[in-house]
Amino acid sequence: MRAIPASVIPKSPFPPSNVFSSAISAVMAKRPPSFYQPRSHIASSLLCDDILQRLGPSLKRHSSCDVIDVFPGAGLLSAKLHNHLKPRRHLLIEPNANYYESFLKPLTEEPDSRFKHLPWDPLDLKTYDDLFQLGHLPEQAKRPPASSLGSGCATNDTLLVLANMTVKPQYGKPYTLLLRYLEACFDQTLFHRYGLVRVIALLSSDDAEVLLPRVVSRRRRSAAIAEAACAEITEVAGDSRRELWHSQKGLSTLEISRKQVEKRSKHSNTITPGGREASGPELAPDPGKHGKRVDYIPRPKRPWHDTYIELTRDPNLPDLRVPSRRGRPSLKNPKPTDINDKSGYDKVIALHRRLVHENRDEEVFRKTEPRVIHIEKLENEMVSMLQTKSSTLADALNLAEKIHAKKREVEEQLSSRNSVALSRFDSLMEERMCFDGIRSGTKRPLLLWDKRLNEPLDIGSDEFTPNNLCSVVDFQPDPNSTIIKTQQKHIKNKTIHQYHLMIRAYRHLMGTVTTHNQKSVGEILRPMFPDRSMSNLIQSIPSLAPFARIKILQMIDSKMQMKRLTSLSETSDINKPVQDVHPELAEYDENCFGSVKVRHLPSSVLWDIIVEWQGSSSSFEAETDIYKVLGGARLKRMEGEAFTTGFA
Repeated sequence: MRAIPASVIPKSPFPPSNVFSSAISAVMAKRPPSFYQPRSHIASSLLCDDILQRLGPSLKRHSSCDVIDVFPGAGLLSAKLHNHLKPRRHLLIEPNANYYESFLKPLTEEPDSRFKHLPWDPLDLKTYDDLFQLGHLPEQAKRPPASSLGSGCATNDTLLVLANMTVKPQYGKPYTLLLRYLEACFDQTLFHRYGLVRVIALLSSDDAEVLLPRVVSRRRRSAAIAEAACAEITEVAGDSRRELWHSQKGLSTLEISRKQVEKRSKHSNTITPGGREASGPELAPDPGKHGKRVDYIPRPKRPWHDTYIELTRDPNLPDLRVPSRRGRPSLKNPKPTDINDKSGYDKVIALHRRLVHENRDEEVFRKTEPRVIHIEKLENEMVSMLQTKSSTLADALNLAEKIHAKKREVEEQLSSRNSVALSRFDSLMEERMCFDGIRSGTKRPLLLWDKRLNEPLDIGSDEFTPNNLCSVVDFQPDPNSTIIKTQQKHIKNKTIHQYHLMIRAYRHLMGTVTTHNQKSVGEILRPMFPDRSMSNLIQSIPSLAPFARIKILQMIDSKMQMKRLTSLSETSDINKPVQDVHPELAEYDENCFGSVKVRHLPSSVLWDIIVEWQGSSSSFEAETDIYKVLGGARLKRMEGEAFTTGFA
């Protein structure tokens, strides 16, 4: 295959997408089956320009830095970034030289080229030690190691990593490379040895959503580790039309999130190129269009709606308002008509009924949602009130009766819905509560996605080759995380071995976010602290307190317990402070975490649990102690979890 001239590659305008696509396709066609599966490449010059424009302000601090370019492949984004940054050194770590040499050789053979091609395997972690030990980054070696800095860890802006993570690992390589990059922040290994390094990665859309989930139900171990390692994770460009998470998030939460992002984007003066604006969610079809007229409730489209839309496009579809004929078809008409066609009419009738029921469910949800949010705020008000010594029993009982009445109203509104609808409503409210940060008391979203400054640039599948939708994600490490601060203390005390064991335990505790994500926090804490009460743990781990429910709130949930609560007005002086007459109402019992799932806890709180565990009487002294408590072999296998397979 004829090489693309070097004079063309680093300069604008680039060849159009079809030139790169056809060139890469020609290479792929010659490849025999191998352990390295075909990867995706950016084939659009315009997309590269738009990505660099979006990243431009933050890239200024990396001017004249060194670049480690992992799996550059065809090198289009690599060349563009090189031209933008003018780096000191640009190392192209590409093991498939036979396939990509025609793309990379023109870059390395230019006069005074700062590119260097190293045909090493990025999946071999020794590669990253060799980059420094064999003198390929001499200026980096002049910096003091990050772990030796007395003032603490810092970011290393003189180094930048660009990585194509659409490459699938070789068979037998169980770990996911990008996840290992992020975990290396905790002990400053790999390329983080002289400070924490920023990583800009190309990922498949599915893998991007594993690391940067858009809904709480998809928050798993990988996402929790990424949150712990990074101050910011930004999807620079991606597919805005992925519809599954829209319906899981709920339209009201989506709208609030969108308005907040618009406000942040305007404040930061972000420029979005024309045609790159993120599109809003597609809406569900209106059941009144083909059937009995109903009040349409807008909501995001769900995957099964596509089948309904396709079937209702049939010009021969009978009026759905006409009831289908019952009984056996007439003998005079042996051939069934369309109206009795089980594969057509009956199917669309069933889907139409489902759509009508869904519309009714959504109508009830819209009326109920603000009431549930109001109840959560009243419960927070109760907690705040009981934390003051002046609040009387009368004040507490009045607010308790108000909350109880509101809960009964919600139950009445939802009483007409079936179990499937109620489960969906619970999921929608889980998303809303974690978005608002009401239960945690932080008033900030749990997910990094909900804290984004800008919407991702919209992309098309034709801008990649093969035509698969991908995402460009920017990972900026956090040198001020509580984990790094703990490391500095152990370095100072010369107990770094304890810190390394804590990191192992932390990774396993993160695994419970995947394997036990439906379990309550209490079910995880009990085996870790068998001799401690929940109240005692909350005193030792203050960050857990916002997630626990005090006893009076648990009593409000039950009709029988509520009767006992109101009866206190007959046996106690209601004008006295609660702390004097019934202090137990403001305390925590063993079920205080019953409504909080493991996946609701931020990564920082999970680390606080590990710190407390390490210092407790039930502490771990070896990895086997960790396995016994947190899940044993199943969690051990997750050390090598992959995104598209395994327990991501």
